[in-house]
Amino acid sequence: MCRSAFGVTGVCILAKKIDVTTGRVFKRVRNDTVTGLYVAGFPDNGVFGYGTDGLTVTNVTAVNDGGYGISRFVSRRTLFADDVAIGNDEAGFYVGDSPHADTVVRDNIAIGNQFGIFVRHARHVTVFHNLATRNCEGILVLDDGQRGGAGNATITDNTVLRNNKFCKKSEETPVNLRGGGILLLGATFSLVAHNEVTRNHGRQVNSGGIVVLSAKKLTHGHNPRHDTILGNVAFHNRPADLIWDGRGSGIHFVANHCGRSRPMGLCH
Repeated sequence: MCRSAFGVTGVCILAKKIDVTTGRVFKRVRNDTVTGLYVAGFPDNGVFGYGTDGLTVTNVTAVNDGGYGISRFVSRRTLFADDVAIGNDEAGFYVGDSPHADTVVRDNIAIGNQFGIFVRHARHVTVFHNLATRNCEGILVLDDGQRGGAGNATITDNTVLRNNKFCKKSEETPVNLRGGGILLLGATFSLVAHNEVTRNHGRQVNSGGIVVLSAKKLTHGHNPRHDTILGNVAFHNRPADLIWDGRGSGIHFVANHCGRSRPMGLCH
């Protein structure tokens, strides 16, 4: 079923009962663990979870897979820890389609993927102590226009540097990407704190150190609301270390150490 519905995948963990047409989960699979594997070169995904509850993926290396490296959809209570994702065509680590994700992504390494760590249409995700480098975008929280949006994310104590890979636009990503550190695109009620974000360079919409943007134009999502950017160290990013397009409400930049910002005045 995994191959016919989701493609050729290294490790596939599926709910016990799914409506394949709509993707609705009727009976979840619980408390599975994937650990100590090297998963490389699969046409679609490395490790793929759908309809899981309590999935744990640790000490797994996913390399050069055609879709996601390590991912979970329509799931809750997930842990990705001490994993490595290198050169995957989409996200190294992916958390999606989960309004109550209750997911932790920690102590991982994401190198040379399209997105290092990607949170889309999901809430209640904690991302900390990860390294994201040489991706097109280091860490992304995206409201893709689906009901419920994205946010309630906590992104702390990560190292996000030199994410300067160029990715051409595609059906999955409608714009070119390059040089993005941490991007909140329409995210709400999220905290980005105490991260080190350096040397991310580009001229695309995602480019810069820590970027907060409205999702209305790009994905028909929402304006950002109630996001806090606190105590980060961000230097040598281009076009700026901190960027906010001025849309949304309740956006706070507090005690960030950086060189320059758009608009001016966000650095301290």
